[in-house]
Amino acid sequence: MRRGFSRTAAVAALALLCASAAAASPGLRGGITDSGGAYYGQPADFFPELEELVVHLLRVHLNWGGRLGVAKRKPREGTDPEDRSYDWHLYDRIVLEGERHGVEVLFTIFGTPPWANGGQAPTHAPRSADPLREFAYAAATRYSGTYERADGVVLPRVRYWTAWNEPNLQIGLIPQWRRVGGKWIVQSAIDYARICNAVVEGIRTSMLRGQKVACGATAARGNNNPKGLKPSVSPLAFLRAMKKAGATGFDAYAHHPYYGGPGETPATPSPGRAASRSATSTRSSRS
Repeated sequence: MRRGFSRTAAVAALALLCASAAAASPGLRGGITDSGGAYYGQPADFFPELEELVVHLLRVHLNWGGRLGVAKRKPREGTDPEDRSYDWHLYDRIVLEGERHGVEVLFTIFGTPPWANGGQAPTHAPRSADPLREFAYAAATRYSGTYERADGVVLPRVRYWTAWNEPNLQIGLIPQWRRVGGKWIVQSAIDYARICNAVVEGIRTSMLRGQKVACGATAARGNNNPKGLKPSVSPLAFLRAMKKAGATGFDAYAHHPYYGGPGETPATPSPGRAASRSATSTRSSRS
């Protein structure tokens, strides 16, 4: 079985996003996250395997920037899905193959193009939220279920969206912390609040019915150590900080509840104080 299927399924995010449908269904819909399989796997193998495993939802990164980014160049009209700077072909293929095999796609908008963040890596937040908001609108429009390409193909509907991935770790956002007036603030949560709001507003502005957007998508743990080799933020601290920074309007908070070891259960006590520290800042004297 391919490596993607051995990864922990994104149960928390998918369950939250599908909560509105649960009342009309006998049970929750199962899904996995496997962007690599969707990007690089042979469609003739990958999607039939999902169908065989009765996977109903597939979470895939819809990259705004980066090597597989839709917007490698700055668009003239960011809200127009037909802008010549946008390249959607990879993601069109994924949603079309998913529909062919009864798999609904959940898109995670991720990664900043260099023209939007001063030439930095995709894990640095955009300087302005406006281009991201426009991209989210264009994406929601293209995958509305009624959008017809120039070749006559009508693209399937994408109803479920998340904003970014594991922003409480450096693999999601850099920097995680910033020192202001002798205190360390959770800069990643401040930046993420803008990202969350931009994605939510862009999708909401499309006026499409039934769209659900989750923010958060936090990693299972963080060290709350701004001076460490790999600074990160614990999920609860991140949640409190992004709320304080004004994140609003989303339908669900997504979280990745990966276990820390084979013997860990949901009832296992936290290994230390880090998971319960305050959200907004930590004094510079802390290590």
